[in-house]
Amino acid sequence: MKVKLITSIFILLILTGLIIFLNQKFFQKTAEDQNSNLTKVKIGMGYIPNIQFTPFYVADENGYYEDEGLEVEFDYSMSTDLLKLLGQNELDFVIANGDEVVLAEDKDIPVKYIMTYYSKFPIAIVSLKDKEIVNPGDLKGKNIGLPGFYGSSYIGLQAFLQDQNINENEVTLSPVGYTQVQSLTENKVDAVVVFSMNEPIQLKKLGYEVNVIELSDYLNFASAGIVASDSVIKDKNDVAKAFVRATWKGIEKTWNDHQSAFAITSNELQLEDSVKDTQLLILQKCLEFWNSPKISEETFLETINTLESFKLIDNKKTLIDYTDNQFVESL
Repeated sequence: MKVKLITSIFILLILTGLIIFLNQKFFQKTAEDQNSNLTKVKIGMGYIPNIQFTPFYVADENGYYEDEGLEVEFDYSMSTDLLKLLGQNELDFVIANGDEVVLAEDKDIPVKYIMTYYSKFPIAIVSLKDKEIVNPGDLKGKNIGLPGFYGSSYIGLQAFLQDQNINENEVTLSPVGYTQVQSLTENKVDAVVVFSMNEPIQLKKLGYEVNVIELSDYLNFASAGIVASDSVIKDKNDVAKAFVRATWKGIEKTWNDHQSAFAITSNELQLEDSVKDTQLLILQKCLEFWNSPKISEETFLETINTLESFKLIDNKKTLIDYTDNQFVESL
């Protein structure tokens, strides 16, 4: 009797294990079948995994991309030719600034700006309070640190100085790479060109009192947005619309519940407890820049005219050569 009981228990355990195994295989196969029906797309982020990409993580975690039939890969490659790769169909989408799109089109790279990510130009000039740089005119005679003589921060600074009638020979421009905080606190420069939602917050958390001049208060400059190739717009139009819809839904969710959004990003980035307070402040600052997906014609035209005035483009084109509003019209 005892042997029979042990045998029965043994058989029951085997059957239970078999049922669990078959269930796992069934659900795994179901998930694989579902994933096989998804369209894979890749977006070039242009930077390392970062709090500023929270809406994308939120859209992914909440299944907004999957609901649109998409499986999204975030590509963090630090290539300086993301738009070129986009034009060559190595990527489906890219996060890039408006001025970068205009410059790319001037080189006959077939790409278009299809959705606004940041509604305001997120570049600022920050200085320590004791430097007494409060207004643009206070920059005259000062040493301004910047990442380098390239990119949107440099072009934006040039446009800002021109707008304020400050000649470049009235200031000293010093390339400091991405050591703005250190360069400023060690008095190597008087002010630094920074990302609005990054270095000013870091400096305040370190206990420094600062003055911040937001370039967006003086410039109407096209900022970061979603960019697609002409071939994606033509041949994968529905995919582009689905991607824009899901991404904007991620932005709206981040607006409405930024604490939950932060929790998702904190897990995605595996943030240490020591940096969470600062990163949350950065996310809260980002909320000020996520206002509308619409593409402002006025902003883009001013950006184009600025680049033309600096002789950075040879062939000024019409607005429809740089942007395509069809993807945000229904949002």
